[in-house]
Amino acid sequence: MSWVIPKTTDYTLKEGDSGIVVWALQKQCQRRNIDVAADGVFGPGTVEAVKKLQQKLGVAVDGVAGPKTQQTLTRDQTNRLQGLPEDLLWSVSSYESGGYLGAVNWNVAGGVDCGAMQRRVLEKDYHNDAVIQRAFDSGYQVPLAGRTLKDRHDAYVNRPGIWGNDETAWRTAVLYHNYPAMAEKISMVGVGNLSSYYTSPQKWVTVHKLTFPDGFPIVTPLQWGQHYSLGNAAHREPGQAVKLVTDWSV
Repeated sequence: MSWVIPKTTDYTLKEGDSGIVVWALQKQCQRRNIDVAADGVFGPGTVEAVKKLQQKLGVAVDGVAGPKTQQTLTRDQTNRLQGLPEDLLWSVSSYESGGYLGAVNWNVAGGVDCGAMQRRVLEKDYHNDAVIQRAFDSGYQVPLAGRTLKDRHDAYVNRPGIWGNDETAWRTAVLYHNYPAMAEKISMVGVGNLSSYYTSPQKWVTVHKLTFPDGFPIVTPLQWGQHYSLGNAAHREPGQAVKLVTDWSV
């Protein structure tokens, strides 16, 4: 089968559906030792497989992979990883994709962000089945994201911009997921010594018209990073991609 990247996110997968997102669901069933063909067709066999998956996840058993099933599946998968604070990777996925297996974001020119971890597929790969499968395969993308987060945390925690602050190292590692250049810079010089580019209004930030929880406008790259994961206590900002974390210890 030749895969086509969906134009919109499918929040509910059910009998009669087909395509790469159904394939991604079937692969997740297989990884939990549920027998089903990964053919991208949501037929009676997939209905039964989803029911078995729902039983394992402890959600309502109806054979339909709606929001609750998909989000519980993604949270379960992200929290299976060792060496990360609980719900850290789930928090990233929840913010980036809502935890949906087939989440797509076409808003940035040149490519599309795909799947539970929003892996980017470039225009040149829109017809590359292997690349598309890899992007939507959360069984591959979740462990990869987890390894990257741990690698960046371990690299950052002893750098001069972090100075052993474990929580800051994790927050900066999450920032790397979306803005690697600023994460690397912060790890070396700290937030207080960033160049004027990061602390001055930039069009790519202002165009989104974001605000902190207290309504204060987000106009600089640093403020964007605080909104994403670094946090800003003065504006009651927890960092949207880490806000589900309640304990930073591992």
